[in-house]
Amino acid sequence: MILVLTSILLAASFSASAICVSPADGSAEKTIGQAETVFVATITKAYLDPDFEDVSKGEKKSSIRTWYTVRYDFVIAIPLKGQPSSVPFLMTKGLYNDPSSKRFKTFGEQSRFVPGDNILVVTNGPGPVPISSVSGCTDSMPWDDEAYDLLRKVNLRVPENKDAKAEVKKPAR
Repeated sequence: MILVLTSILLAASFSASAICVSPADGSAEKTIGQAETVFVATITKAYLDPDFEDVSKGEKKSSIRTWYTVRYDFVIAIPLKGQPSSVPFLMTKGLYNDPSSKRFKTFGEQSRFVPGDNILVVTNGPGPVPISSVSGCTDSMPWDDEAYDLLRKVNLRVPENKDAKAEVKKPAR
């Protein structure tokens, strides 16, 4: 009976879905060290990319999955290296679920950010930069203790207090 059950399980088609993979030979330290531009961004606005309208109307529907883009505007909180102004916006991908469908698709690797979230942005050229909260999915990552420690390991100047960027300096009277 165990053999039959095992055979059925092995023969069954399991669907596994992933949005991101990271190369085995790549390390975050190496990537940050070699990047052209590195900075900490604070997200100020999240909004749907214009492609969402096409997706929601069914104009870009795929038989397997339909993706849309979420854009994030930001302010440069801590410039570290390169030209942060070369990045027009940050972005994530989302899987569209048609509300009139009886099928619901989910992917555990979808990332969502909100205004006020801080991101260590790492890029090798101008243009939009993908971001993820899942470690290793993108070169950029949430600004946290791990990101702070990575910057120190690659000898990038970081504030002594990683939360210093949140302090508001009052003008002298």
